[in-house]
Amino acid sequence: MTRWILAVLLSIGPGVPGAVGSDLASRESVYELLELTEARNLLDSTMAQMEGYLEAATAQALAGREPSVDEKAILKAQHARLLQVFGEIMSWEALEPLYVEMYEETFTQEEIEGLLEFYRSDLGRAMVTKMPGLMHRTVSLVQERMAAAQPRLQEMQAEMMKDISRMLELRNAPPVLQQD
Repeated sequence: MTRWILAVLLSIGPGVPGAVGSDLASRESVYELLELTEARNLLDSTMAQMEGYLEAATAQALAGREPSVDEKAILKAQHARLLQVFGEIMSWEALEPLYVEMYEETFTQEEIEGLLEFYRSDLGRAMVTKMPGLMHRTVSLVQERMAAAQPRLQEMQAEMMKDISRMLELRNAPPVLQQD
């Protein structure tokens, strides 16, 4: 789940370098674009939801079983440590330089200027305003689909383990002698 969230967060920035030489976007224009798109707020809101995601993942892993008092204490401590680590590696201060670098390397100055014009418009502002809700709904829908697919995935994993066991048994079996 963490990898998926990181992928979503980084998808705010493009993934395919495209700008070269003098066409590179200026740092100042990239900072303005990140400000207009409220990239920091989107990242912060996603990080604020991490506790809920951890709780949901824990509940799914427990499969309806009520943890003991000791288990609850361990889970609470683990969640706190995970949130601390996520906070360190996924903070705006840690990721902003990566965003800036990706945008600078990917977009030309002309493209950044076009994006700035869009995000200054009413339509662009509407997109920025609605994007956090859209991202939240997307994550929730993906989680629901993954939860629904769990039995099927577990079945596939069990089949794979059986296949591996059979393959290992065959590999360790004595050779069959053929008679002419």
